[in-house]
Amino acid sequence: MFKRSVIYQSMLLALVLPGVAVAEIEVSGYLKNETAVFTKSGQRTGQASSMLDTTEHSAGDLMKFENSARIFFNGDLGEESSWHGELNLIYDTEGVDGYKSHESYTQNDWFRELYVDTSAGGWDLRLGKQQVVWGTADGMKLLDIINPTDYRELNQNAMEDSRIPIWMINAERNVGESGNIQLIVSQVEENKIPGLNADGDAEHPFLMKGVDSITGKVNGFLNVTPRLAATAQSFNNAAQAGMLTGGVPMSSGLVGFAGLSVDGFASNPDPIGSGTSGSVMLNQIAQFGLTDPTVAVDPNGNFWVTNLTSVTGQLPTDVTWDVSQA
Repeated sequence: MFKRSVIYQSMLLALVLPGVAVAEIEVSGYLKNETAVFTKSGQRTGQASSMLDTTEHSAGDLMKFENSARIFFNGDLGEESSWHGELNLIYDTEGVDGYKSHESYTQNDWFRELYVDTSAGGWDLRLGKQQVVWGTADGMKLLDIINPTDYRELNQNAMEDSRIPIWMINAERNVGESGNIQLIVSQVEENKIPGLNADGDAEHPFLMKGVDSITGKVNGFLNVTPRLAATAQSFNNAAQAGMLTGGVPMSSGLVGFAGLSVDGFASNPDPIGSGTSGSVMLNQIAQFGLTDPTVAVDPNGNFWVTNLTSVTGQLPTDVTWDVSQA
């Protein structure tokens, strides 16, 4: 994962629109461009689509080219109430998985805030889509947990930008001379963490390695575990068919090999007397199942997608076995 080490953040038109009162509505806003480039070549965390995928970006490639228009609306509602609205019109040419433009309940939500400030029965009320801030900190949030957070750029954005506004009733009143009570009823919305979703955000530049180890297409255990099970099924089928015991079928499958570890099999230069090393046989069964890939595709085959063995090519012999790296 490469951090954003070069970023040119400029106000192309630094337009803070002068307050314009139109029918008691004040409108203001600004335009902003954020541009970031990679300073060195390489693969982003989780970028590879298979063990043999060496696709990478080059130094100088764009990581981000985001243009946005933030527009604020403020107005009065009678003598005692007011309202506020905020639009965030945004487009990033390099965005991944919906982050090019509008995406609800993220930093890219075009309809960001809309609420009314009023009072009733001694309570100050803020009703609508809003942010509630509890406590302050530099780079971390301890008490500020009412609103969810969009972590797509980790902690590099201002908290008021990464915080996701949600619909809520926010009621507050003073108690005595020094007390205060606050009641909040809010919509439930999750934090947005790159990678913790169905597709894994394979191209996202700020994907954390810990997240990739969960959902990554190559290294994530959510994908590796089913392929391990498929490989075990292939070995069980081979044992039942007698392929591991010189043609003698074993109805109990792998039960008879309960004392043999994966490393014990893979490190053996000829585990079944066929003249083939254990690591090559393991790789062949893991990648292709028990079927000749030129004839048919075995559904238990991995075909170099997930990280089952340390492969260097597409042949069964293109494998290295080191138990310290297994």
